Amino acid sequence: MSGEVYFEVAQQAGMPFRVMARNGTAVEVLGTHFNINAYDDENDIQATLLSGAVRIRKGGSRPC
Repeated sequence: MSGEVYFEVAQQAGMPFRVMARNGTAVEVLGTHFNINAYDDENDIQATLLSGAVRIRKGGSRPC
């Protein structure tokens, strides 16, 4: 994805919800409300967590 997106995702065992942003960055949702800001013309990717939990990985890296 590129740009800004707001999600409300219900937790579902065995079916993780993942958002792929640029540069191989992935946000795995663990039942939450969150926003991702990943514009092509900006260096940073920002995730704002409103409730719940997310796991962020860049490329093949370990979770942040």
